Amino acid sequence: MRAQLHHLQTLLRLPNVHLGIVPAHIRRYMPMCGFFIVDDRYVEVETFSAIVSVTQPSEIAIYAKVFDHYARLAVYDDQARALIADAADDLKQHGETA
Repeated sequence: MRAQLHHLQTLLRLPNVHLGIVPAHIRRYMPMCGFFIVDDRYVEVETFSAIVSVTQPSEIAIYAKVFDHYARLAVYDDQARALIADAADDLKQHGETA
């Protein structure tokens, strides 16, 4: 996990990457499932047992709205770096399996 956190720190320095992190203390009102908005015509949703393809414009709009919601809650740049550094320090202090 430490290597993953280091990799995120590296990605944050790239000019073409915009990485946001939703802090753990932020209240979430909807269950979060993994999804990828490929473009305005296609979204992939990861469930526990399958990947669901979404192509209906009205449904794609829902995922875009969810993404925008969490993007507004996320922190970026120096605040994101600080959260990643805190997580790495926590791993170092409590061990990777904590």
